[in-house]
Amino acid sequence: MATVTTDEGRHHVSQKELGFRKPEIFNGSDRSKLREFINQCKNYMAGNSHVYQEDNQKIAFVLSHMQGGTAGSWAQSFIETELTNDDFLSYGSWRDFIASVNKAFGDENIEETARTLLRNIKQGTRTADDYIAEFRSLESKAKLEDAGNIEYFKWGLNDPLRQRIYGMESMPKTLDKWYEYASRFDNQWRSAQIFKRGATTTTRGKGQSVHRPYYSASAKDPNAMDVDRVNISRLSPNERQKRMKEGLCFLCGKKGHIANDRQFHPQSGSFTRARTIQPGLDTDTITWIKKMREDLAQKKETSKEETREEQIAYVRNVFNDMTDEERTQLGF
Repeated sequence: MATVTTDEGRHHVSQKELGFRKPEIFNGSDRSKLREFINQCKNYMAGNSHVYQEDNQKIAFVLSHMQGGTAGSWAQSFIETELTNDDFLSYGSWRDFIASVNKAFGDENIEETARTLLRNIKQGTRTADDYIAEFRSLESKAKLEDAGNIEYFKWGLNDPLRQRIYGMESMPKTLDKWYEYASRFDNQWRSAQIFKRGATTTTRGKGQSVHRPYYSASAKDPNAMDVDRVNISRLSPNERQKRMKEGLCFLCGKKGHIANDRQFHPQSGSFTRARTIQPGLDTDTITWIKKMREDLAQKKETSKEETREEQIAYVRNVFNDMTDEERTQLGF
């Protein structure tokens, strides 16, 4: 703390101010911001009340933050008007000063303006918390009774959220309770949407993120055995039997090739639909099926010189030797 004595013998005590955020500069272009500006000034000076004790100090602080535009010109004119012959400033009372500022830059119809805005404000894509913050600001200026504010507030909510509150066994009766439940239900809904999308954000590298599902794909039954996957349309038993006897393709019904021949059906070679033998088959049946698959694989490897007709005949014979139950278990 330092004490400075002027030539006139006046004493001023200089103390360090606390590091609160100072008010935004006010230039008078937006009259709706005047109240916010004055409140910011009052808040800062209240936090530094050990410095701003006299009206002159408070007024000087506000004037120093009125810069540019009409507000800057007004502040300069006010200072020059209050200068005494010895260049000592005496600004008068704080109350009178604030009244002068409000008269110069305040909205004369601030209450009506706020009410008009309240009637038209909507939640839209915002969270309920953001909507509530703006509504609170306007509500304090509109000076309406609770019932009027509730009407404006609930009709500004998104319809599903409003209906959620209307569905409560006991609806909120005060504006604060409307705020509370709107915020709660909106946050719950947004959390549910994140869960529903099945994605969580994880960091990959600096400044990058990737979404990964909460649940991975369901695991395959360890007791199930995969059989070659085929993309065969469901055929009637009679049609299937006919194609097997005549050596026709299960996919297109033409002769000379089989369903998984990539030359005739390029897409079918990738086996797009799975056929799975479910648990419950006896060991002998499973062993037989495995042996059949091995035989088919070996036949394919060792019979490259065979004609296509011979290959078709071989496959047909294998199928003909199978019982109906075995064919059903294989998905045919």
